[in-house]
Amino acid sequence: MSSQSLTRREVLATAAAAGALGTLAGSLPAAASSDSIRPFTVNVPQKELDELRRRVTATRLPDREAVTDFSQGV
Repeated sequence: MSSQSLTRREVLATAAAAGALGTLAGSLPAAASSDSIRPFTVNVPQKELDELRRRVTATRLPDREAVTDFSQGV
């Protein structure tokens, strides 16, 4: 998958995943003051991941505009 040929569905899926990670980041404990790199584990229930995948797959995107200018808005 080239970054120059992403489909709207792929962009949406990536954005959903980033949003999910952002939500998880708020629930993680604060990092220790140590500069060492430590492994960590994120536990997300499979049920939640399945629901997110179902919702992204079920998303209906609008058709591409028929005009090439901004006469119909942005």
